[in-house]
Amino acid sequence: MTILRRQALLLLLLAFAAPAFAQDGKSFRKDAEKLRAAGQMDAALEQYNLAIRVDTDYVKAYLGRAQLYLDMGRMAERLKDMERVAELTPKDADN
Repeated sequence: MTILRRQALLLLLLAFAAPAFAQDGKSFRKDAEKLRAAGQMDAALEQYNLAIRVDTDYVKAYLGRAQLYLDMGRMAERLKDMERVAELTPKDADN
């Protein structure tokens, strides 16, 4: 019986997780921005994290999360995101 329960639970989890993976980073970022505007910081952070998990080179997601970290007073994490943005953003040839 426990094997059947485990299999049912696994199928249920996969059914709910599949739509999340169908989204792209941009849609997660947009959801995060709406949540942040509504003052739902923790939920916004989850959405930014998903955007970055889907696309690890998504600069706008890192910038949004860095701003959210600033709003939350989490400076060390903000710095890490800004460093990642610097890695991903090409250097200006004139500077």
